[in-house]
Amino acid sequence: IIAEEDLFQYLRKTLPPERCAVEKRGQGKKGTDVIVHAHKGGERIGSIIIDDKWATSWGTEWPEKIWADMQEHKADFAYVAVNPTAFPKGAEELRGSGFGLAPCAKAGVRVWVLDRSNLPLVSAVILDTVEKLHKMADVKAVYGSGSEAVRRFQEYLTSGYETDLREKARHLSVALKSLSDLRKKFDKECETMLEALRGYWTAEERVHGNMTSFFG
Repeated sequence: IIAEEDLFQYLRKTLPPERCAVEKRGQGKKGTDVIVHAHKGGERIGSIIIDDKWATSWGTEWPEKIWADMQEHKADFAYVAVNPTAFPKGAEELRGSGFGLAPCAKAGVRVWVLDRSNLPLVSAVILDTVEKLHKMADVKAVYGSGSEAVRRFQEYLTSGYETDLREKARHLSVALKSLSDLRKKFDKECETMLEALRGYWTAEERVHGNMTSFFG
């Protein structure tokens, strides 16, 4: 429950409310943990489900279960957020990008895995997916839902999108690590400066005390 609340609150805080709405489920409810509803002009244009797993090892039954939840909620995309210790075997790309397709013996099951220890990455991937749903809605509005343009876009979302997003996720992971390292360096330098200031003011207080004592 704590894990679900953590993810839900972060997504609600970071995803743009004018583009989507974040719904929390879980806590005994049937189905997924979090649903992100993309909307435009007050109308729902698509949704994304996210199952949040706090387990320390991969569950081989997860992809099919999450895929079934996706059909139940009539969602367009399905993600499972897991800890790095629970990454599935054979998914080496997850180590570098924090994103990849979940392995499943059943053909046609497309559930993506996200590194839940990196919440900024999770939020960025979900936002990218929300933007794809908005673009799909724009294409349908211009060319019609049964057009060749829509068909090609749908083909991209089920093939090229995976490669595209994994590459984006890899670059984002590198950028986030660099920012984290920079923040740690900055914090260390700030602490060094504070220690220096503390030493300075301690010396100043000592001098002030001596002067006050000397002049009565």
